Amino acid sequence: MSLPETCGNNDGEVPSLLSIPPSAILFSICPYLDRFDLFSLRATCRHIHGAFHKEQESEDFWKLLLKRDFCLDSDESHAEDWRFTLKVVNPSLSSSGSIFGVDPWNDDIIVEARTAFDSWKGWLQVSLRFYQNKEVLAICSERRAEDPKFEQQLQSEDRRHCLVFAPFFLRAARFWKRIFNWCDVDEASAVPNFGRAMKSTLVGGENWTGRSHLLWNGTCQYKCGLDACYAVFAFNRGQRVPLHLTPMLGLMGGYSAYGCSSSVALSFKGDVIPEGVLPDTFGSGHATKVLVGFDALGTGTWSDFPRLFVVDSRTGALDCFVSQQSVEPAILPDNELGPEVDRSDDLLRWLEEHVRRLETREAWVEKVPFRNTVVGSITLYPQFPRDSPPVITEGIQPVSRAVSRGVEVIASSVYVPSSRRFGYIYSVRIRLLTPQDGDEYLSASQRGFETCQLVSRHWRITDSAAGTTHEVDGEGVIGMYPLLHEGGYEESGDRYDGVFQYQSCTGGAMEHGSFAGHMKFVPGSVEAPKGPHFNVEVGPFELKRRQFLY
Repeated sequence: MSLPETCGNNDGEVPSLLSIPPSAILFSICPYLDRFDLFSLRATCRHIHGAFHKEQESEDFWKLLLKRDFCLDSDESHAEDWRFTLKVVNPSLSSSGSIFGVDPWNDDIIVEARTAFDSWKGWLQVSLRFYQNKEVLAICSERRAEDPKFEQQLQSEDRRHCLVFAPFFLRAARFWKRIFNWCDVDEASAVPNFGRAMKSTLVGGENWTGRSHLLWNGTCQYKCGLDACYAVFAFNRGQRVPLHLTPMLGLMGGYSAYGCSSSVALSFKGDVIPEGVLPDTFGSGHATKVLVGFDALGTGTWSDFPRLFVVDSRTGALDCFVSQQSVEPAILPDNELGPEVDRSDDLLRWLEEHVRRLETREAWVEKVPFRNTVVGSITLYPQFPRDSPPVITEGIQPVSRAVSRGVEVIASSVYVPSSRRFGYIYSVRIRLLTPQDGDEYLSASQRGFETCQLVSRHWRITDSAAGTTHEVDGEGVIGMYPLLHEGGYEESGDRYDGVFQYQSCTGGAMEHGSFAGHMKFVPGSVEAPKGPHFNVEVGPFELKRRQFLY
């Protein structure tokens, strides 16, 4: 396309296009043009081309278009994000499973653009790769034939149909990069090669055409909550967990005690939940709920999954659907924000908080009991963060730690959604301190024994809302009587290295409360005692649902 230097009649009543100031072209005309017309106008002549690339003035213009087209706002809290885009390479030149031809763990997946124009072009390339425009046009044509009002909707929402929501794609890329880095480091894991096994369950990314049914099954408003889903699953569309080999490999972690086992995996389908599956308490429009996470220990039918995590495609709200009984929000609102908060990024916030806990070791990999064996799993019991060395705690804490005569006990709990049978599942870790523990260490002569064995327990479980305390006494712990020695323990005649740990449940339902008590030990062993019994304290820890539910 080319434009004449003058417009209008031969008397020159209309000014020449070349006489229009570049700022007027950029800020008065161009913001109303789509990307195709922008490129056409940019190619008309040197004067116009120069206006598009005139130092700071054009930089401000392209920042304006980054905000208009890709929602990258240089004035908000993530003001520097406009500088970054995603690397896109020809899939035929790459073995990557990502639709962008670059693996999420690659250092080059996020690149810094030299100018705002380069960033805008980069995001346009990302959009073309994600939306596969030929398929988009075909679906649009089909939709036009079905719905006479679609043409008007398409015009008003053209940006949302063909351009990605860049802030979410940046966050998703950073999340997956952190996950793969964590899998590679896999440090201090009690399960060798767990990170490698976790990566093997992840499925390659998926472009928009693989999820087009989620967009067109309703009005334009219907799909506005799916932006975070599109971004997350463009890099990896979830997990395939082979239950017969690795039953507890859910990326989002879990727990196991007394037959109550859970391991939440990301969905690799993004299925729309069929109408009638969710309870009436979930509200109307069941078909707008999109599966993004599921309990990998389910048997495979909708009714047999203990937990499903679903996104409302209208709002982006992430909720947990529990065993066809009830629904709970996956993220409790911040008190200062109130309930009317934007939930369009719930999925990303949920994932980002989880990888933060993994990186700080507030959640970690350990061996858990499962169906008469022991397997590796990401466990959700709160831990002391990596940069906060364990200390003896006072008062009720998310994680408690107490030391009695050289015996350390660390304990915490995890909330079991909507379960009156289990309530909260708690984990107790017991060991004898060693010389590596510094000043807290007591030698055998100082503590008065080489070994000691657990005999019985006494628990105090308090329901804060009801103001009641339930006391429990029993022999051993879940039928076990560990014999502790420095560096390990013995149980049922077998010798183990490391920390003795067990999981159990409080039973009953309560909104919040606390758990404390003590265990009775004997110096030496039960069969050969070397002194009188002594109590080992279990410091009080919270029984409380945390803000994020997994």
